[in-house]
Formats: sequence, structure tokens, C-alpha cells
Amino acid sequence: GTTNPTKRFIHSFVRTNIADVIQFSEEPNTTLVPVENYKTNPYCFRFTWLGPKYNKDTPYKNLSCENVLKKAKGIPCFHPLVITNNTNIPDTDYMWEEYKDKPSQIACRLVRGEICARFSYRYNGAIENITYMCAKLNVDNESSTTSSCYKEDRYGREIEVCVCESAAGRTPCNRSAMVLADSAPIVPMALALAVIQLVLLKCLQLR
Repeated sequence: GTTNPTKRFIHSFVRTNIADVIQFSEEPNTTLVPVENYKTNPYCFRFTWLGPKYNKDTPYKNLSCENVLKKAKGIPCFHPLVITNNTNIPDTDYMWEEYKDKPSQIACRLVRGEICARFSYRYNGAIENITYMCAKLNVDNESSTTSSCYKEDRYGREIEVCVCESAAGRTPCNRSAMVLADSAPIVPMALALAVIQLVLLKCLQLR
């Protein structure tokens, strides 16, 4: 049969920064109970796709977020690191079917006060990498939605953050690049920062 393009997972844990784009802090949630049941708990995907520059023929076994980002600021990164056999983004539906019974391998459990986020980074219109994660969304404007995309263009680079809320028993909502684009409003990042503060949570093994 055909080989699914999602080929390799590299597991580790790492500190991460969003820096200039989004204000954040890393605060481990020590109150979480190690529960892994997607039918009764909502999840967000949590991993970094390394982008089209990496494939099965690229030396990747010793890769870490630090050497991939090369000290670049404003780009989050979470393990596991994922590569695909072609330039396509990961098949997250396939990944969820494979890992939904052990979701902490590729996902974080969504708890009260959090949302799912997908951070996409492009250069001159070409996708560079995507990071999927759990985050906190502090909304000051009552009309703001928890299913939105926020963009910022900087020197030929486009940064897009899309947020949403997952439901128990379903595939994490931050799954693919097209899902939110069809139904969620997109506003400039500069305006979005006036009403939200996105706070990344430190990656926990048991989430």
C-alpha cells in the first residue's frame, strides 16, 4: 500500500519562544491529572512540522528545536518534530487516527481557560514551518471570537496564528491549514494584539 506522508516523530522536550509577535510566559500546569481519553477530554495537536526543506532523506535524527530555529526569535517549536515525504503539510487526520488512543504523543489536553493554536510561518508566500500547540487566550473584547486567525507581515515574512476550541471525542480543531480559513475571520496581527494576549504553556509529558 501507499506510505502516509507523515513519516517520522522525534521526541524530546524544549523551551520555546514567540518573542516579538505574541507576548507569552512559560508556566507549567502542575494541577493536571494524567488522563488520556479523547472521548471525554478535548485535545489540541502539539508538534512542529519542519517544513518542505526536510524529508526522509534529510539528516534529522539529531535535530532539536534549537538547531532548527538557529536562534530565530518569534517562532514557537514543540517536540515531537515531524517531517513529511513530500512538501505537503502533515496529514493530521491520519495522525489522529493512529494516535488518538495515546494522544499525549502528538497532542496536549485542553483544559479550562485554554485554546488550541496553529502558528504558521511563511517567507515570500512559501510555507516554512507550522507549530501546533495549546495556549491561553485572554480576550478583553466581548465580541472577539475564540475561532480566529491573526496575521502579521514583516519584511517578506508572514506570520499567522489561528486559534480555536476543540471538543471531546473529536479530532483536535487546530488540525489543518484549511479548516480555520474557511470559517474563521482573519484580521491583522497588530489589531489582534489590542484585544488578545496569547500565552504558551510549557509542554508537559503527561498532557
